[in-house]
Amino acid sequence: MKTNLSDIIDYKYDVKYPYKTEKSDLTFQGYVRADGRVGTRNEIWIIPTVGCVSKTVERLKKHCRSFVVDGCDGVFSFIHPFGCSQLGDNQESTRKILTSLVNHLNAAGVLVASLGCENTNVETFKKVSRRY
Repeated sequence: MKTNLSDIIDYKYDVKYPYKTEKSDLTFQGYVRADGRVGTRNEIWIIPTVGCVSKTVERLKKHCRSFVVDGCDGVFSFIHPFGCSQLGDNQESTRKILTSLVNHLNAAGVLVASLGCENTNVETFKKVSRRY
């Protein structure tokens, strides 16, 4: 098997925030966040820092859906099997993915669930997440 990317060793995607744009009269139906960025959905997300709390997160999601009111597009969870005993690059990859979810523009609010014993517990996660 061969790919056209075979000579590329490293790749880095570097996003700059906030995006700078020129003023325009164009509009779309979206939600302005406190930092000025906009999302196209207005959802509540529950993010576990470790896979061990996945069942609890799923139960929270189901319970909280009964409280959804107009203006909120729903409650969603993003369970995963990672977080326990992770170290080094493995742990950093999980942190980056979780940080991206926590800072996603379609998340109007985020609840981070943790056991507290994992390497990326809530206190540690606050240090790497822009949202806090």
